Amino acid sequence: MKDLYACVLAVFALALAPILHGSEAPTVNKAAEGETQLPSADAEKALGDLAKRFKDNPLIKAHLITESEDLMLGTRKDEGELLLDRSGRVLQKFSKPKVKMRLLNGSQLHEYAASRKLDMVKDFSKAPSALKLLQAAVTVDVKGLAELFDISVFSKGTDLRLVFLPKAGGKNPLAYQYIQSRIGAKDLFFNEIEYRPDSGKIVERYSDIKAVDKFKDDDFAMPTGVQQQVDFVTEDAK
Repeated sequence: MKDLYACVLAVFALALAPILHGSEAPTVNKAAEGETQLPSADAEKALGDLAKRFKDNPLIKAHLITESEDLMLGTRKDEGELLLDRSGRVLQKFSKPKVKMRLLNGSQLHEYAASRKLDMVKDFSKAPSALKLLQAAVTVDVKGLAELFDISVFSKGTDLRLVFLPKAGGKNPLAYQYIQSRIGAKDLFFNEIEYRPDSGKIVERYSDIKAVDKFKDDDFAMPTGVQQQVDFVTEDAK
């Protein structure tokens, strides 16, 4: 099952690490200078308000810079844009340094690299539970992620920092030391999300975040005339 979720989320820069055994809560789950950790009731209200803000703005467009640090591959930086339709469509379209696309549309997850002219597809139509988790992850569904993570909320002025720690003893396939995200009082999406697997890290920074009235289907279209490789995922994949 670990490999199943790895293939799901690595494509969207949620690169999975080996399951962590006995890891202590990292220091990131403490208030930084100038921050205040919200008590449970206030944190729950803040998360509820955030979920409503996301629900009221289901279509989002933003500029995206992703920085990945890997012990073997070094540091990589990709730049492009995010198109987010919370009904289940998410596109990361990178133009620098190379053209590539990562798309979730319905039950299919695509990864396209222009240099290879290959559209690699993971089809989750036979894996509804995995698809539900995938959609929660890539649309940043806080309620859905709360099933797998304990969430701490820190405030600094009107800005919030959310820290996601895997629930103790749970069978969480998203095996990170932590995920943390930052959002301003009026932001329609997180301006920064950091993923920390067992080694290295991935940071996504979003700017020029705007609500969109409507997307065209062509906005989420993959290139035509390329080779497509489809892999059907099942719930009992090992």
